[in-house]
Amino acid sequence: MNRAGLVITGCTHVTPNGLDFTHGFAGYDDIFLPSLRKLADVAKSEGTSAILKIFHAGNKAIPEIIPNTTLKAEELRFLLVVIVHAFIMNPEWAEMVASGCEA
Repeated sequence: MNRAGLVITGCTHVTPNGLDFTHGFAGYDDIFLPSLRKLADVAKSEGTSAILKIFHAGNKAIPEIIPNTTLKAEELRFLLVVIVHAFIMNPEWAEMVASGCEA
């Protein structure tokens, strides 16, 4: 049987003020948890690892699709904690990032 060894999502928006397209993955609110859980469950059921690629469009964000919000300091701290936690739980990721930076 052929299976995917790794599932990597496309851009997963981390805040509503960092959108550059609509109808993509998002992770900035609990409302998105059921769909993200479904993706994780499918990958896990097939014995596949999954990476949720986080994304913020920065100055390329499209104002017409962004709700009137600002990134609060506590949201930024949360995002940093999530990233640090991911690297602590998966030290091989840190090695991959470091080797990619050296290339």
